[in-house]
Amino acid sequence: MENTDNKLADKTKESDMKSLSVLLKNVGIILELKKNSQSLNQQIYDNFTIFTALGLEEKELKHCQIIYELINPEGRHGMGDKFLKLFFEKVFKEEYEPVTVIKSECDIRGNGNYGRIDLYIETANASYPIEVKINADDQETQIFRYNKFAKESNTKKYNVFYLTLLGKSPKFKSTVGMTEEEISNIKLISFSNVN
Repeated sequence: MENTDNKLADKTKESDMKSLSVLLKNVGIILELKKNSQSLNQQIYDNFTIFTALGLEEKELKHCQIIYELINPEGRHGMGDKFLKLFFEKVFKEEYEPVTVIKSECDIRGNGNYGRIDLYIETANASYPIEVKINADDQETQIFRYNKFAKESNTKKYNVFYLTLLGKSPKFKSTVGMTEEEISNIKLISFSNVN
C-alpha cells in the first residue's frame, strides 16, 4: 500500500510540475504579448497628434495658426499666458518675460528684408523669429533675412528658431551671408523632441 501511495504521490508531483511548467510558459507568453501590446500602443500614442487626426501633418500654415492661437495670451482658449509661459520654458529654454509683440505670418518687408516670418515673438529684451519647415525647401537667404530683422529689432538679444519635424538645420542657401556667430544663434527645434 505504501508503494502505491508513493507511486501516486510521484505521479501527482509529476503532474503538478507539468501543470506548473505549462502555467509558467503561459504566463511568459501573456507577459510577452502584454509587453508587445504596450510597445505597440506606446508607438501609436507617440505618433498621434491632432495634426495627424485632422490630416494636416504637412500643412505648415495650419501648424503655425494652431501654435499661434495657443501661445497668444489673447487666444480664444481662455488660458491667458499659461501656454506662452510653457513655450518659453520648453522651446526657448528661457524664463518667461511679458511679450510686447506676437504675430503669425509677420511681414518683414523693408530695409532690405522681405518675406513673412511664420511666428514672431518679441519682448522688451529679446526677439524670437520662428521659421517652421515641414517637408518644404528653404528660400534663398531666408534665415539670413530673418536674422537681420531680429538683429535690427530694438532688443538686447535675439535667436532665430528653426522648427522642423526632426530638428534639421537650414540649408546653406538660406544662411548665405551670415557670420559664424550669427549661425550659432540659430536654434534648431523639433516637433518630435520638445522636453
